[in-house]
Amino acid sequence: MYIKKIDYITAKNFIKDKMLIVKPDYDYYGWFVNGELVSACGIKYKKNYTRIHCNYTALEQRNKGYITRLMNCVLKNIQGVVKGNCLETSVNIYIKLGFKITGTKIYKEQTVFKVERII
Repeated sequence: MYIKKIDYITAKNFIKDKMLIVKPDYDYYGWFVNGELVSACGIKYKKNYTRIHCNYTALEQRNKGYITRLMNCVLKNIQGVVKGNCLETSVNIYIKLGFKITGTKIYKEQTVFKVERII
């Protein structure tokens, strides 16, 4: 198991959730098991905070802790405020990683949680 930076096209082809919009101006990282990409997430450094985005694990690889491990590795290299949005299916991962829920909004008829953590 290891983490490495992946390019925008790889992230776009891997992330198969219609609620997640892969953006070309983010840095993407992947979690690999036996050479296979199983989880991915993106980050973007903004002026006053870092945005974490598009956290995704392949359906057949879910509930094995891969996205939590990947996000832990990515967060170790960030200082300051980290913000993100997540669906109800992943809000507990963010809470486990020390994020606080700061609000909600409705997007495509689903509740999206705004989350934030200061590192």
